[in-house]
Amino acid sequence: MRPAVTNRFFQQTIAVLASAGDTNGTIGAVEVAGPGGAAPPMHVHHREDEAFYIVEGDYRVFVGDDVISAAA
Repeated sequence: MRPAVTNRFFQQTIAVLASAGDTNGTIGAVEVAGPGGAAPPMHVHHREDEAFYIVEGDYRVFVGDDVISAAA
């Protein structure tokens, strides 16, 4: 397996653990770490699903008008 590619994005460190190219288009996996309140801008995924596994802290996700809160 190749080493993770790490980038900084919206005050967060994002390590690409597996890309769609690594998995024949099946899945991509990233590890994200950042300070409280850091987040990407609001956006919509039209062609893919997104899942979260929270290791530490808590996270809020906006889905339409709903806000989903989750913790480690």
